[in-house]
Amino acid sequence: MENQVKLYNPGVEAYPKSGIFLSNILMILWIALGTIACWLMHPLIG
Repeated sequence: MENQVKLYNPGVEAYPKSGIFLSNILMILWIALGTIACWLMHPLIG
C-alpha cells in the first residue's frame, strides 16, 4: 500500500486563473479596509 498524499484535485483546472486572482485581491482589499476602519474607530489611536 502506498501512503502518499495527493495534493492535486481533479477539476481544479475548471476555475479560471483570472477569477481566482481577482477574488484574492478583493479579499486582501476587504481585510485592509476592515483594518483601516478599526484603526479609525479606536479611541486611543484615531
